[in-house]
Amino acid sequence: MSYIAPISVIPGPLESGHPCPFCQSAEKKEAAGKDKVLSQLKKRDQEVRKHELAHLQKAGVFASGGPVYEYEEGPDGCSYAVGGHVPVSLAEISGNPKATLEMAKAVKAAALAPDDPSEQDLRVAAQAERLIQKARTELAKTSTLYSSFSVVA
Repeated sequence: MSYIAPISVIPGPLESGHPCPFCQSAEKKEAAGKDKVLSQLKKRDQEVRKHELAHLQKAGVFASGGPVYEYEEGPDGCSYAVGGHVPVSLAEISGNPKATLEMAKAVKAAALAPDDPSEQDLRVAAQAERLIQKARTELAKTSTLYSSFSVVA
């Protein structure tokens, strides 16, 4: 003959707040998972902000504005930066190769400023380098042109 315990002796939702120990375990795992995600988001947010600030500091007056961030909502309801960029222009300054050279050098330095430049950063640096070479060529032509004239008084 088997004995069945009275219902009031078995811990249930009214006594423990949860229907069973398996649910409690699942809730603990879910909370731990949320903590891990939150920790990763906070770390990524700091990395992104540091990365974009390095760009902004090197770009100086050639930045078209402050950092623009892409956000992800965390399990706590807060937004965390997971990506971003600093807007800059790599347009040639018409008729002024010296100014173009200065701007392109600054943009290249800004693109390579973070400790870990992204693929996009490397593409911008390469584009700036092409503009640097073009501006140097223009300056050399101008210099050669001026040196071929002599001033007679």
